[in-house]
Amino acid sequence: MINFNRLSVNDYVKVQLTDGNSSNGYIIEGTITKLWNDKEYIQAQINYGWCFHQEDNLIEHKIAKV
Repeated sequence: MINFNRLSVNDYVKVQLTDGNSSNGYIIEGTITKLWNDKEYIQAQINYGWCFHQEDNLIEHKIAKV
């Protein structure tokens, strides 16, 4: 489970999706463009349009330089 308290917009992430459908196991990477809390779960979007959720696996995280 991903701790979204440590993530911020512009951070670089590499995430393995675990949603259980056709994208299960995909690895996405990029910079975070949006973070939000849906009624059901917390999620984020990266610059390529893909989204990930707290149940996915965070492989790599680099904090954005200010």
